[in-house]
Amino acid sequence: MRRPSVLLCLAALAALATLAPPERARATAGRDDRDRDVPHAEVGPSPKIAPIAEVLFAHRARTGETLPVFRRSEAFERTGTLPVVIRATRALDAAHGEALRKAGVVFGREGRAIASGAYLARVDEAALAALARDPEILSVSVDLQRNAPRPLETAAQETRALTARRAVMAKNGALLDGAGTVIADIDSPLYHFHPAFFRADAGAYRWVDVNGDGELTPDIDGVDLDNDGKISPAEVLHRLEVVGMSRYTNETIVKNASFKSDLEYLYTDTNGNGRRDHGAGFDDTTPAFGEPLFVLDDADKDGRAALSEKLLRLGTSKIRALRSQDRDHTRGAGGKDGLTGYDPEASP
Repeated sequence: MRRPSVLLCLAALAALATLAPPERARATAGRDDRDRDVPHAEVGPSPKIAPIAEVLFAHRARTGETLPVFRRSEAFERTGTLPVVIRATRALDAAHGEALRKAGVVFGREGRAIASGAYLARVDEAALAALARDPEILSVSVDLQRNAPRPLETAAQETRALTARRAVMAKNGALLDGAGTVIADIDSPLYHFHPAFFRADAGAYRWVDVNGDGELTPDIDGVDLDNDGKISPAEVLHRLEVVGMSRYTNETIVKNASFKSDLEYLYTDTNGNGRRDHGAGFDDTTPAFGEPLFVLDDADKDGRAALSEKLLRLGTSKIRALRSQDRDHTRGAGGKDGLTGYDPEASP
């Protein structure tokens, strides 16, 4: 009894299906010009754009907050610009980059690509829509840190990491102290002037308690580098202050109010310009590639500088070589071929 009605319904649906493609084509054609100026939310999903990007924008619009699966980004919540990684079919030339900037894409690293060839940027919804329409853009992924679950408390035991941590000697009797180990790091530019990349092998020095308070006081106490029995302005010790900073906004989170001997380094301002100079004007033969730099040998591990404890001057770089575009920079080489000839700001 119901079969004729079913057949009529199917026939009607088939007729609508045959009409749908032209209608959709006309609607799409009329919308193409408008799409250039509408925000991403009105354009619809694109296979180029990570779907989570739209979810992040929608969640922020609704709550003003970062999606909980990611660590909170104050910059995203405040400005509505999302950090992303952009991959293109080829390197972006100046004209293409400028066009994307006019569309709202804010490039990091002054528009230079990172080692993989991708570009770091911040985008709002309109800029994301522009990237989705660009035929030379391959993909856009979100560059926020996820709230990853903590490992199980038994994971270290199950993976035998605890045993490996306790191991200090190989089966052949060799000490497992890292000696002879070379690490190759394929990454974006390396700041090779960081004190952590130098060995404390340029001599041990006693510090002079100038104000006699029994404490190592930066900007007052010093080190007698020329052994003349006096502390000149060029021998006064200054802090290389360590602060905690946001990974995404470069805003200071934690600022040390006093000298932390277990975290901070000391330097002498030999030319009196108010900062530690390094790189330009020095070469690979200069300890720590710049003005004298020291770390405290805190023998009793109490976090304080006793008068009996010495300052160790940083000297030899732990880095053997760096690659910058088409040039190799090797430790000990002269001129631009040395490590001091490597400019992390100018390197991809």
